[in-house]
Amino acid sequence: MLDDGGGIFLENGRLGAAGRSEVLRKAIASCARTSPSTDGPGGEFEIPRDFSSAPIRVTVTPLGSRARLAEVPWIDRGSPVALVTISEPDMDRQRQKINLRRRFGLTEAESGVAIEILKGDGRRAAARRLGLSDTTAKSHLERIFDKTGTHRQAELVRVLLDAADAQDTEISLSYLR
Repeated sequence: MLDDGGGIFLENGRLGAAGRSEVLRKAIASCARTSPSTDGPGGEFEIPRDFSSAPIRVTVTPLGSRARLAEVPWIDRGSPVALVTISEPDMDRQRQKINLRRRFGLTEAESGVAIEILKGDGRRAAARRLGLSDTTAKSHLERIFDKTGTHRQAELVRVLLDAADAQDTEISLSYLR
């Protein structure tokens, strides 16, 4: 994300945000305060991007006790005060598509239709968003039903959401080992 010029970057060794660097710096600085502030420490904001990409979501959270910092091996200098979490919705969707392709053997096009179906407004709306004809979307959907062992969109949505929950559980468990 830092290298692609998509809104988050390093500037003189500090994290910056396109058009929002001052907001980011203030949120980080608020985490370093030892006296309470009216706004509280940290914060959340979005970094807008061009019309074809969803905004990046940024969350700044104060780090807890300094005693625990010794347990974080990648912190090598200074006293960190904040954890900055960046969520890139377009990457999240891409990860979901990859997971569906692996789990059910869907093609790239089928996984795209499946992700759009999860939005809950039907095949025609999904086709419109993807720039597909309704007939093409219907063909993809039929193959998705076959590969997932489902017969109706409501059933498909349940299976896809269960698959997403199972994937999240697998990821969480791998971090506990």
